[in-house]
Amino acid sequence: MSHGTAHGAPPDIVARSRDARRVYDNATAQITYRDPAEVSRFLDGFSLVEPGLVHISQWRPAEPAAYEFDGFLAAVGRKD
Repeated sequence: MSHGTAHGAPPDIVARSRDARRVYDNATAQITYRDPAEVSRFLDGFSLVEPGLVHISQWRPAEPAAYEFDGFLAAVGRKD
């Protein structure tokens, strides 16, 4: 699974994420950013594959990320 997050973002990106949320306030599909603890609740009952719940750029990277912040958490799990 993957999920949007502002966790670990530099201050300027946190401010932009607030702006993005405001744009979606009146949309039919709202946007919700969650921190790792909140996202991990969705993974209860699953055994996570290494490296676990991390930013997408840290999920088995072939090379270092070309950007400062990726804005998504990702995990793969197996049902227990």
